Amino acid sequence: MKRGSAQQRSSSAPKPWRDFITHPLMVAGCDWRQGTQNGKAATVSHDMAGPDGVPHTERLIDAQAQRATADRRREFRRSREAAHQRHQAAGLEREHAVREVADLDGRDAELAPKEEALGERRGPGALAYGLALVMLFAVTLPLDFSVASWLPLPPLGQWLLTVGIGAATLICAHLVAEKLEELEDSHAERERGRFRYRKDQLGVVAGLNVAAFVLVVVAIWRGQIFAAEAKATGMSIASGVVSLALGALAALAFVAAVLAGMRFRRVAPLCAVRKQRARLKAERAKWQTVADRATGAQREAEVELVCLGEQEQLAIEAIGYWGEERKARLRQRTAWVCFKERRRLAARSSPSPQTGGSSGVDR
Repeated sequence: MKRGSAQQRSSSAPKPWRDFITHPLMVAGCDWRQGTQNGKAATVSHDMAGPDGVPHTERLIDAQAQRATADRRREFRRSREAAHQRHQAAGLEREHAVREVADLDGRDAELAPKEEALGERRGPGALAYGLALVMLFAVTLPLDFSVASWLPLPPLGQWLLTVGIGAATLICAHLVAEKLEELEDSHAERERGRFRYRKDQLGVVAGLNVAAFVLVVVAIWRGQIFAAEAKATGMSIASGVVSLALGALAALAFVAAVLAGMRFRRVAPLCAVRKQRARLKAERAKWQTVADRATGAQREAEVELVCLGEQEQLAIEAIGYWGEERKARLRQRTAWVCFKERRRLAARSSPSPQTGGSSGVDR
């Protein structure tokens, strides 16, 4: 087994460049020597042929041509098997990619009516909505700090209370906007889902009442602080008007947050559908690329199979021409050597004129 594997590795290994020079010279030398031997044998009427009349050298050339043909057929068979495997693999990959593309097209077709039903809704995206809430929080931050700064708390506690009031107000605005959108959906189906409709109504009323209560309490608290400060400093400050104006500003921020949340909640389904369709489109493009590449590989394999068949035919014909050329060269060498040997024998057997004339005078 080891010897066979070693021979197989040695036969499959590429030949060095010098073999392409020495091998033809060795073959030509062998044909020259065998032609010389055949010519000398034919001179003495010794036919170097088998019972069927085929010379041994030509039989040897036929055997070499058959071995070369078998080797070339084996090489082309391995190449065809590899090309056929690539063709099958590319076909399977293409079928899988086509199925994925069809599935993605079906899912996209299901989302198209949803996008059309949502219509052209306009509103802030997630990033714009977040920036709007940050800006509104920055507006209400000094108003809330003006209240928390008068409490007997450490600075960290005052800032935590300020941030808590502003964050609670904006979170309440976001929840109110969410409940308003849910109330719109439940109102359309209030005949079948009365409990849900009443629950959404209760949520909206509770959110608005809590937010209004917080805004009113903070405004009154702020007015009392301004009044106490004016009384302590002896300055005439219209604390009621200032507190009312700042309370109106906080209420405006709350209303703006609610409206921004409603617009964001309204456009969110459309953005989700569009994002999902964009993701499906990108994935479809990827699978379509895979299908196109597999189709190209499949066509390349088909062309390679056709080319391998043509190359095999040409290679076998070339081996046949090679054998016939060697036979013709061998016959030519045999005939030439036979001719020279016969002429040399004829020259030895025939007497020369000078020798014949001198013998007659002596007698």
